[in-house]
Amino acid sequence: MAFNALLFMQSWFYLDVLLEIVMNKIYRLKWNRSRNCWSVCSELGSRVKGKKSRAVLISAISLYSSLVFADDVIVNQDKTIDFGKENQSIDYRITVTDNANLVINATDTSRPRLTLASGGGLDITGGKVTINGPLNFLLKGTGFLNVSNAGSELYADDLYESNSGMRHDQGYFNVSNGGKIHVKGTSRLTYTQGNVSGEGSQVNAGTFFMGVYGGYGGNQFLSVNNGGEVNAREHISLGYYDQRSDTTLVVSDGGKISAPKISLSTNSELALGAQEGSAAKAAGIIDAEKIEFVWASTSDKKITLNHTDKDATISADIVSGSEGLGYINALNGTTYLTGDNSAFSGKVKIEQNGALGITQNIGTAEINNRGKLHLKADDSMTFANKISGNGTISIDSGTVALIGNNYAFSGYIDVASGAVAVISEDKNIGRADLDVDGKLQINANKDWVFDNDLQGRGIVEINMGNHEFSFDEFAYTDWFQGSLAFQNTTFNLEKNAEFLQRGGITAGQGSQVTVGKGAHSISTLGFSGGTVDFGALTAGAQMTEGTVNVSKTLDLRGEGVIQVSDSDVVRSVSRDIDSALSLTEVDDGNSAIKLVDAQGAEVLGDAGNLQLQDKNGQILSSSAQRDIQQNGQKAAVGTYDYRLTSGVNNDGLYIGYGLTQLDLHATDSDALVLSSNGKSENAADLSAKITGSGDLAFSSQKGQTVSLSNKDNDYTGVTDLRSGTLLLNNDNVLGNTHELRLAAETELDMNGHSQTVGTLNGSADSLLSLNGGSLTVTNGGTSTGSLTGSGELNIQGGTLDIAGDNSNLTANVNIANSANVLVSHAQGLGSANVENNGTLALNNSAEKRAAASVNYTLGGNLTNNGTLMTGMSGQQAGNVLVVKGNYHGNNGQLVMNTVLNGDDSVTDKLVVEGDTSGTTAVTVNNAGGTGAKTLNGIELIHVDGKSEGEFVQAGRIVAGAYDYTLARGQGANSGNWYLTSGSDSPELQPEPDPMPNPEPNPNPEPNPNPTPTPGPDLNVDNDLRPEAGSYIANLAAANTMFTTRLHERLGNTYYTDMVTGEQKQTTMWMRHEGGHNKWRDGSGQLKTQSNRYVLQLGGDVAQWSQNGSDSWHVGVMAGYGNSDSKTISSRTGYRAKASVNGYSTGLYATWYADDESRNGAYLDSWAQYSWFDNTVKGDDLQSESYKSKGFTASLEAGYKHKLAEFNGSQGTRNEWYVQPQAQVT
Repeated sequence: MAFNALLFMQSWFYLDVLLEIVMNKIYRLKWNRSRNCWSVCSELGSRVKGKKSRAVLISAISLYSSLVFADDVIVNQDKTIDFGKENQSIDYRITVTDNANLVINATDTSRPRLTLASGGGLDITGGKVTINGPLNFLLKGTGFLNVSNAGSELYADDLYESNSGMRHDQGYFNVSNGGKIHVKGTSRLTYTQGNVSGEGSQVNAGTFFMGVYGGYGGNQFLSVNNGGEVNAREHISLGYYDQRSDTTLVVSDGGKISAPKISLSTNSELALGAQEGSAAKAAGIIDAEKIEFVWASTSDKKITLNHTDKDATISADIVSGSEGLGYINALNGTTYLTGDNSAFSGKVKIEQNGALGITQNIGTAEINNRGKLHLKADDSMTFANKISGNGTISIDSGTVALIGNNYAFSGYIDVASGAVAVISEDKNIGRADLDVDGKLQINANKDWVFDNDLQGRGIVEINMGNHEFSFDEFAYTDWFQGSLAFQNTTFNLEKNAEFLQRGGITAGQGSQVTVGKGAHSISTLGFSGGTVDFGALTAGAQMTEGTVNVSKTLDLRGEGVIQVSDSDVVRSVSRDIDSALSLTEVDDGNSAIKLVDAQGAEVLGDAGNLQLQDKNGQILSSSAQRDIQQNGQKAAVGTYDYRLTSGVNNDGLYIGYGLTQLDLHATDSDALVLSSNGKSENAADLSAKITGSGDLAFSSQKGQTVSLSNKDNDYTGVTDLRSGTLLLNNDNVLGNTHELRLAAETELDMNGHSQTVGTLNGSADSLLSLNGGSLTVTNGGTSTGSLTGSGELNIQGGTLDIAGDNSNLTANVNIANSANVLVSHAQGLGSANVENNGTLALNNSAEKRAAASVNYTLGGNLTNNGTLMTGMSGQQAGNVLVVKGNYHGNNGQLVMNTVLNGDDSVTDKLVVEGDTSGTTAVTVNNAGGTGAKTLNGIELIHVDGKSEGEFVQAGRIVAGAYDYTLARGQGANSGNWYLTSGSDSPELQPEPDPMPNPEPNPNPEPNPNPTPTPGPDLNVDNDLRPEAGSYIANLAAANTMFTTRLHERLGNTYYTDMVTGEQKQTTMWMRHEGGHNKWRDGSGQLKTQSNRYVLQLGGDVAQWSQNGSDSWHVGVMAGYGNSDSKTISSRTGYRAKASVNGYSTGLYATWYADDESRNGAYLDSWAQYSWFDNTVKGDDLQSESYKSKGFTASLEAGYKHKLAEFNGSQGTRNEWYVQPQAQVT
């Protein structure tokens, strides 16, 4: 029934009439200010004021008129209403507050519409509204939906804020300050200006859609900001294929949208920070697996990056669909796209204030870069996109190959330190200016004329496939301070020297550098297997026609070839050897012809690995050998020849004649000794090659240094540093030495170089400084001195005992799977980062095993791939390893010692001040504990940081009658790991806050009946070992196996004599017995079952009577028995097996009062000696065997009394007896 009524009166007249309609609906006549008239309306139209007890007739929302005007409504108590089938329109505010629950049932499948028209709205500020069923929810004009404040929530099956095909003005949608909307299915927002803002504010839906069906309606705009969230379980969809309005979703200021998929269709914009045309704001979070551009339009759907952040990230895969294309516009801020964007085929625009970072790819997109494009690879990236514009391409990390056609790019390409850019054609870098602080690789198979501007301090690595590289006359390189590293490339220095005034050259493998005529100045010159041709020599002038002046660094440590044209001039160099010079000086003697002038520059190495050739590639040689005598013994053989050297003054590159090789012969105390003799630099450096099987010793005054610089050294003897300092000036200068010895007060400085030795033996007060280098030890040793510095310490085999204080060690220590490292000093590992693939043991050297516990400190990180031992069997418990950094277990093992008793047990401990990760198996050795109940547990592993690592018990941990279990703590202690003999993880109680000093009470009242303070719970349910049941079973079997009674051997045995055929009687007897038992212990944890078998054999050896009627019997007996048992613990699931095998011998004696009838009294006694072999084997434990033995005796007494006799039906005689009996064993 519908009811409409209007009553016009003057505004001062007040009428309040209640009309009851036939259908029991209650209406009220109210003055409507907006229409200046009286309206008949439902009770809903009344504004409820005052007390909560005044009910609001919520059911009146189901209006029976199609249009009703009313005042605002406050809903402040629970109510359920039925919406009905017809559309409803509200132009007044409905406020849900005071924790009220409003339920609207809209179950009609026709999907009726509730319109919040201008002046109307649903305002949920402190309650919950639940909409059941399909209901179109339309905002019109200034109509609004507001859900604000924590606890305010709107629930709906579907929320369709739309009316397809109709034109409406926009309303306003707001979720703020912790309000929430929950939609089971789809939430559609159209014609709406919306806002989701504030921590805890959420819109949660299956699918979240913004757009307009049918092409009608105004624009849609939704801002998600300040911690607000829009979460879709399936999909966020923006725009519709034929819509004419704009759809914009902005995520800013820490707001968040999340969905597996986000799609952008016609006229849609997903903006991070702010929409295009607005001022940039802080970025929010876009959390999606895929962002897809759909439909065929290209310029009307876009991702806008317009924010103020420096490192915003979108991790979704961005795809264009089959025809979706799309735009990515970076307007402000820096955004990194970290997903797989290989299916994106749209366009990218980077404006002047914008920056876009790519970590994988950006599909086939064309990029207009007026800002900054960051290419950041974890490992390698191939970037084939076409780039235009005048911005910057920054190669931030990894190796990035630019292979696209970038002729239209005229900006800058920056290669950061540590990064590598690779190009193969000049179009890859277009007309860009290059700033190389990392490495630029140019790989081509043709001549290359480089015409780009170049600067930076990095390396340009050039491989032309045996073609020529040169600079264009218009190239600008004045600020290039790096190096051209040539491989398989020809280069003419004479033609290009002007481009390297601040740069340099490294002649790499396969390269040919021609110096040309004249003197050419460059910054650096180095060698790495290439050839430098200095041309013709001038006779008498002691110089070549082409020379090089180096202003910064001349590196002569590498290998390579020096070519000259006139060998006769070389042969004119004096070959006289000054016997007064030391071996470290004679290698630089007769430095006659200068090729490179490096006065004022740093000269590294002494050219011992450079080869001198003529123009035809033939080695220039005129060698001679001499024995080197020392203390009357031939210690070595020296070879002298033409060679290259840095000169006596270490100021260039020279051709001379001097020592080129030392062949070591003598060993031990007769070994060749090198000494600085008070000299320094070149005069104390040996650049000749050292070979042979003899030893090499060093003996200089304290503070004086001898250095080696030839990387081709291959001697195999001992390197014996007896005094002074040994400096490594190149890799592998100690050759293949099988032992490195450092005496007290000596120092070995690795100087950043790499070296492999067999055994390392460092005495106390010696110093081995890695100094950025890498030392590899293949056969262990003992380091009692100090290890210091950064770099790498690699232990590849054997056992290395580190017994010195290495507090200043900051290197990476790598222990191979075949190596063992024993650390017996608290600071033995210093601040190293340790990667353990073998065995790392603490306090385990033989002389330390009985020592007190030690607190060890590892200042860096520890990665355990092998075995970490804080204690070994036989070693005292109590060692503590403190890891200052992070700990990562890569399925490694941790072995610890613990005195397995109660909570206060002494134990090894691992303390990690950083974070833990990965998985580690933990083995615990019992260091003398007898087992006890635990309450809180024994703390083994303590973690101060994030405790994400898992420590898994490996094998049984047992002591006494108890099984211990390794478990993570609970509550505040959940980051730590404990041993417990109970069933639950420990939950330690926090220490109480200290109480303030109490007021003194000088006269306390006596309490005659104080309440007793409860003690500890002694009934904690602990885990018992199944072996306890096995020992009990063995003991019970041994004690009872040979126990026998008189009746078990009673009776006469008859047999037939084989000779006479007579029937005879014997007193021999045999007993067989088997049995099966099951039992549980008192705690109910242990269940045991056993099987036994006994064989006994005996017979009388004497019989007599004292009165003619009684009889005495004395006999001997022997036996064999065995018992097998199994015990299982219902708590831990562990099992134990036991067995006992035994033998016995003994005597027995029996007296019968009446020998004939055996009635009346009798006495029986026996005594036996038994011995047993016992075994117990528990799960994951070694079998335990033990022996037992003992005497047993028995006294038995009884009385046999005849009760009655009778004849049976067949005439048989039957007798009834009773025989009381007692036995003590």
